[in-house]
Amino acid sequence: YVERYHEQVASVWDARTHHIAESIAVGFYPMALADQRLLDATSAWLDANSAAPSGLRRTVAENRDTVARALKAQERDA
Repeated sequence: YVERYHEQVASVWDARTHHIAESIAVGFYPMALADQRLLDATSAWLDANSAAPSGLRRTVAENRDTVARALKAQERDA
């Protein structure tokens, strides 16, 4: 699902209003799968999509930052 999310998020963003697109980009982000693989995939998407709309990039970056915080918390709890 991680790959599918990153493959589809830009087309979903382009096909909807800002509010709906943002809700989908946040709501369908695979946060339940928060691990290093998701963090790396999201960072790679951001690196590869520098021309994506700024609102989409901000939303994806916020998702990535949430995963990074979750991983740090998991590391401290271990």
